[in-house]
Amino acid sequence: MKKLYYYILVMLLMVTVNVKAEKIDYYLSTKELNYGYLNEASQKVTNVKRGDYLYVTSVINSKDDTTDLELKNGKLTIRWEKNFLKLVNYDGDKPYSLINNDYSITVDDVSKSDNKITINYSSNDKIKRGSNRLIAFKFQVLDTASVGNTKIYEMDGEDSITCQKGEEESNCSSSLYTELKYFIESSDINTLSVIKIDGHNLSGFNENTKSYDIEVEGSQESVNVEAIKKDERASISGDLGTKSLQYGVNTLRITVTSESGKDNTYTLNIRRPDNRSSENTLSSLKLSTGIINFKPEVNEYTVNVTNDVEKITITSSLKDEKAKYDVDYKNKEITLNEGINKIQIKIIAENGDENTYTLNITRELSSNNT
Repeated sequence: MKKLYYYILVMLLMVTVNVKAEKIDYYLSTKELNYGYLNEASQKVTNVKRGDYLYVTSVINSKDDTTDLELKNGKLTIRWEKNFLKLVNYDGDKPYSLINNDYSITVDDVSKSDNKITINYSSNDKIKRGSNRLIAFKFQVLDTASVGNTKIYEMDGEDSITCQKGEEESNCSSSLYTELKYFIESSDINTLSVIKIDGHNLSGFNENTKSYDIEVEGSQESVNVEAIKKDERASISGDLGTKSLQYGVNTLRITVTSESGKDNTYTLNIRRPDNRSSENTLSSLKLSTGIINFKPEVNEYTVNVTNDVEKITITSSLKDEKAKYDVDYKNKEITLNEGINKIQIKIIAENGDENTYTLNITRELSSNNT
């Protein structure tokens, strides 16, 4: 007798489940799916970025031609991962919006936490065949979300839809697969929000402009470069901090690498004008023996001395005191060999330009043959 009782009970339960499945299914969908249904096998992961908005809608789908079936009330519970997503206001100050063009429903009660919302609603509308949207939600991907998978899903065990047919009121729904899967991508942001030169914001800076020409005073020997990245997850490398400046154009580069690994380089062409003297000539040049018709712009001279002149003293002076000798020839004694003695006097200007005077001093060969 007990076996027969259990058999009848099981059969009734199976019939009940089949009746629900033939009447109404409920599931979650998105605008991108045009509020369609995906089963678990065909469900794909949607790639999203931090800050993106996600629109999720609760849908009921009637597969029955019954015309006198009425939607009485329902309970909808949606959960999400709070470390990845947040539910934001969709309709005024409400975290949901009613899809009025499908059904006229009344929200009787809302319970919300940081990762779950439950809505109890009621209605007296006729059930339409096909997909019918009920309640919509708006989520945003958190800026602090980690890269990886997350989801929004309906709590099957807590949900229900009650319908009325004639005088009979019953649970008329069966839940389908209701997870919406998302993958939070790495950030591609690899720009700067600020570049500072010696503590001051770079004039005319724009995150999309990659090259800048900057001029400093000629006396400035170094520059301090700072940069602030637009995305905290990006990294900065290159010519940051205090950098010494040479005269002329100094090229500094700052590279920003996004969380996803994409590089972006800003170039600073910092010009330090060279105001140093380029004067590298002598104002005078004399020999202790022999005569030179010296002119600052003439760089080579020939002098002949007799054989008995074994040493000669060269006296000279610089036209610019900021210049210098490579070897000091202000007053220098030189030992002469017989024949040609080539002596070079190199002058280096303050800015590094060089100038060389050449003395070809010929000491006669000895005529002593005893």
